Amino acid sequence: MYAGGFDWAKAAEPKSVRPYITKTLLGMIDVVAEVSSISTKLVTPVLQHVVEYVCDELTRLYSCAPTFSEHGALQACVDVGAFQESVAELLTEGARALLKETLSLIPRSGELFKSK
Repeated sequence: MYAGGFDWAKAAEPKSVRPYITKTLLGMIDVVAEVSSISTKLVTPVLQHVVEYVCDELTRLYSCAPTFSEHGALQACVDVGAFQESVAELLTEGARALLKETLSLIPRSGELFKSK
């Protein structure tokens, strides 16, 4: 998330999802391939654990951000929203709670993004 020295306080206007979200989702596709080669019945429960872990990590990382500019807050909402929409079918109650906590760390996220 912070590769390349990204600073939420100096973020430019968002144009797309940041690479850490894309890489995370692509990594989850790798997990699907690996797990399904063993047992397709394990794919959903394993992915639910992975999603919850990622949500926990997002909460931890966003809690480390000292400040957000308006564009930084918007970018954070785009990133969290894209992740949430991509994994919607895999969200456990715990993961939902973590995403809600993550959004609470982003200024004005309630105005910028409607959490599910």
